[in-house]
Amino acid sequence: MPDDARFAALEATVTELREELTRLRAPRRSMRETYRCSSCGGTKILHFTHVKDMAHNGMVDLALQKQFSTWWGVKNMAGALEAFACKSCRLVEWNAISLDEVVADGTEVIELDGSSAERPVAPTPYR
Repeated sequence: MPDDARFAALEATVTELREELTRLRAPRRSMRETYRCSSCGGTKILHFTHVKDMAHNGMVDLALQKQFSTWWGVKNMAGALEAFACKSCRLVEWNAISLDEVVADGTEVIELDGSSAERPVAPTPYR
């Protein structure tokens, strides 16, 4: 293969790699925002506005946090969920409709702060 053809092929490959790198560095946008799958690019999206869950007293919205009563089923719910599913690749994306009433109790719901200086490292030799 002549040098000119090799250089042209390499330049084309570098251009493709630069385009892919630019695409991968771009912030990932959700199906909720774009109506397009972030994985395969599919445009046939199903929106599940209320995902149901079975409770003691029947069906309730699936939520991140529930408080159950012994007699009346679900007493309080916070963080109701909605889902978006791509019909092409079947990727499912979950979103909380609201987090206003979710309480971080430190046990079942732990609030993490990514702005802190360091994250704890697991004490294992495999990192």
